[in-house]
Amino acid sequence: MRKGITLVLAVSLAAGLLMGCGNSQTSSTESVVQNSEKTSEGAGQPSTPPETEKSGGDLKIAINTECIHTMLSFDLTGAGADYYYSWPVYESLFKPNEEGTVDPWLLEDYSYDPDALTYTFHVRKGVTFADGTVLDAEAVKWNLDHYLEVGAKVEALLSSIDSVEVIDEYTVQLNLNKWSSILPYAFSRECGYMFSPTFFKEHGEEYCKEHPCGTGPFDLAEWNYDVSKKFVKRDDYWGGDVKLDSVEYIIYKDPLVSSAALQSGEIDAILAPTAESADSLKALGYDIKTCSVKSHSYLLCFNSLNEAGNDPTGDVRVRQAISYAIDADALVKAVWGDYGDTRNQFGVGNHYYSED
Repeated sequence: MRKGITLVLAVSLAAGLLMGCGNSQTSSTESVVQNSEKTSEGAGQPSTPPETEKSGGDLKIAINTECIHTMLSFDLTGAGADYYYSWPVYESLFKPNEEGTVDPWLLEDYSYDPDALTYTFHVRKGVTFADGTVLDAEAVKWNLDHYLEVGAKVEALLSSIDSVEVIDEYTVQLNLNKWSSILPYAFSRECGYMFSPTFFKEHGEEYCKEHPCGTGPFDLAEWNYDVSKKFVKRDDYWGGDVKLDSVEYIIYKDPLVSSAALQSGEIDAILAPTAESADSLKALGYDIKTCSVKSHSYLLCFNSLNEAGNDPTGDVRVRQAISYAIDADALVKAVWGDYGDTRNQFGVGNHYYSED
């Protein structure tokens, strides 16, 4: 029987399910390939009717690389591999939606005052870390203070934050030195990941690099370097029953080997396959679908600060000439085939995107 493959860029494991968002709009093909039976109703549809689906089981996902840094949230840089491994264990203060904006996730609500240069976060009640620690205002402040001290994206995304203040048990206020409208977006990334302060203080930084303790639905159980990582479900997950027993990432550095493993049933999904692999599987009868996080793309950037006054790319005419000389469509086609699009600005949602 032919198999169906679904390529999905964004995967939400928060409820223990694989879920996608939106339509493909970026030059990224980071994706999940899900192996499921085809039916006469259409490719890629599960053969088991929804009413008979059962909880449980072990999801095995092929991935092509070990994580770039460590599993400690403060060490994460936003690189693709870091994100992949972080999904089962970490959750952010905000979460991207299919409109291209973000919604509160570990927050119940938030407000902001551009004149007073403040953001007010109302922490979601009932959230706990894997070690049982409660996520409250003090825990949020501890995480944000720690990230502001050592995080990789402080200058790029969080330089407007002057201080973090606890207002009450579940309310946090950010005091800014200048107004910034991108903070909710920043806190939907690794900047907004929450790590248990109790666990960190008890075990120390070095231990926590290999033993993450977040609010997510899974806990890291096994880490075999350059081989695999296995995450087991939390029975006490604050978001409710986790539908999978475990999620295992297995490293296949050769895309031909991972494709063979998928076809033999050794694995259930491939994460971030190459365009060539996707085309080969498509030729074998697999249904390929793509879906993107709309504010995430691969970028070619110019250093236009020209601080020394002698940088050629400090001249807008030079940047324009280089841009005209680069065939962006050909580049995207060569690297991502039919699974990516060319854009000249961040995002495709209504919050940041201009049709002009």
